[in-house]
Amino acid sequence: MPLIKCSECGNDVSEKATNCPKCGCPTQVPGKSKTEGMPPSQEPKANKFFDPKANLKALIRLIVIIAALLGCVWLIVRYFAGEKAANNVTAAVLHQRIDLLDRVEDLPASSLKALALTLPYSGTLSVDLLVRKGNNINVYLIEPGEIEKVKAKQSFTYLVGFDAEKTKVYRRSGSVRSGSYYLVLIDKSLGVLSQSSSDIQVKVKLEP
Repeated sequence: MPLIKCSECGNDVSEKATNCPKCGCPTQVPGKSKTEGMPPSQEPKANKFFDPKANLKALIRLIVIIAALLGCVWLIVRYFAGEKAANNVTAAVLHQRIDLLDRVEDLPASSLKALALTLPYSGTLSVDLLVRKGNNINVYLIEPGEIEKVKAKQSFTYLVGFDAEKTKVYRRSGSVRSGSYYLVLIDKSLGVLSQSSSDIQVKVKLEP
């Protein structure tokens, strides 16, 4: 049986032995790799952490999984709440433009209307109002905690830059953090020497 010298203690060791029986040092047959002849389960595996191909495949799988989840969420929301709501959910997740309001509001004279706004992410809020028919109005953007003060005709706090008084054309845009708000429309006319109500085109959008 061929013998080799242990590289650690110099003891004669069989070339088939994996360790020196005297000092326990792993043996190395000249001209052969330490892993040659080892079972596949014992061979050291390559580190794939820095393998570009493996990382690319993992990234593609992750993108496919996320896309599939978004698709499922979109279908569920569409089924229960409609396509517009589903599109808004997708836009909120991806931080895309969201049309929060686009409708005509009827505001009776000497009254107020509070339109609820929910901003899913912080971004640029743009508000366009146009009184198609009716009276001048006051406009304010407030946080939910101020709405009772508005209804009670008490002094209240509003977001500076989104306020206007006695206007028929209103355009405002500015950075607003995520959360809940009210867009308050107030008609202070008495409806005697003025219109009994106003038709107001309201458009509100949120962008990153």
